[in-house]
Amino acid sequence: MKRLYFIITIASCLLPLAGMQAQRTLQIEAIPGQFAGQLTEEQMATVEELTLTGELCNSDFAALRSMESLRVLDMTDAMVDTIPGYAFKDEISDETYPVLEKISLPKALRIIESYGFFRLRRLQELNWNKFPEKIGDHIFEGCYGYMSFTVSDNELTIVNDAIYTSDLKTLLLFPPYYKGRDYNTEYNVPYGTIKIGEKAFMDTELSTVILPETLQEIGEKSFWITPLTPTGNANRHYYEFLLLQVIISSPAPPVCHGDPFGLNIVRDRPSLRIPPEYKEAYEDDPYWKLFFEPVNMPSHKMPTASITWMKDGMLHFLNNDDISEIRLFNTNGSLAGVYETPCPATISLPQKGIYIAEITYKDGQKETRKLLY
Repeated sequence: MKRLYFIITIASCLLPLAGMQAQRTLQIEAIPGQFAGQLTEEQMATVEELTLTGELCNSDFAALRSMESLRVLDMTDAMVDTIPGYAFKDEISDETYPVLEKISLPKALRIIESYGFFRLRRLQELNWNKFPEKIGDHIFEGCYGYMSFTVSDNELTIVNDAIYTSDLKTLLLFPPYYKGRDYNTEYNVPYGTIKIGEKAFMDTELSTVILPETLQEIGEKSFWITPLTPTGNANRHYYEFLLLQVIISSPAPPVCHGDPFGLNIVRDRPSLRIPPEYKEAYEDDPYWKLFFEPVNMPSHKMPTASITWMKDGMLHFLNNDDISEIRLFNTNGSLAGVYETPCPATISLPQKGIYIAEITYKDGQKETRKLLY
């Protein structure tokens, strides 16, 4: 492993008043796997602004989560290529939330794993020094505050709050908004936009999106507006979905990669408004025609089988004969296992960690479960 030297620079003055003053600002060149040991207990408790250089590994983010006063985190020049899932918030505990208000992301960033900024409820500003090559699912789940994006990369720009490529042709990412329970919000994608990137609007709470006639391409899961998880209430829809209306003026239906609007899994599809003269073209398109077809999905009953318990890394099922397929994913989106008919009554998880189990039943219903081993 490449060795990095330990350097601590105190950016705030420690005044000798009453013998000691709490440290508020700190700059560190991190040693991978040793970050927690580089800080004193006082620094862990009192530092509010932290600048990181050097290198971090995934385990070092646990130490960042323990810095209870940290408001500003600058990782611009840190050798960090991956923001791991639940990087700043423990997904198990709901007792406390990070006080982080501003994060500057690394220039070396390549990947943000699923749930990367999970429940950063006070995050107000996220600065992008580079846009990553890959973004996982629901990276902003639980980010309920008003968050703004800034960019420090000449290849990126901000237009109407969203990140675009500098040529203004591709919309890359839209920030999550939370405006109480008022869903009457809309976003007008500007004329000239050719492509909407993967998961660009995931975890936002838009009710209406207006797409321009120049649009040619829409990425996978672009408008999976809220997390697709069971509500646990048989009187409500099994999947929650907030996008109500899609308005588009393009004469040719844009190419849709995968299922951008979640039309194959939601019960209440958003309505589609297009000029009457273009309707036939959309009805003939293999994906856009789903807007016009009745939703052929099972009733609101819950799945007939489920994970009943997990012990020592073993998943136990009831009525496993009703299961068509089980797919296990790591939090980085990598497939960890596929189990098809006949599905076993027990499954052993490959190793300790966080998994997403996607269960498909023979009656067509699906269940998504987050597992911690």
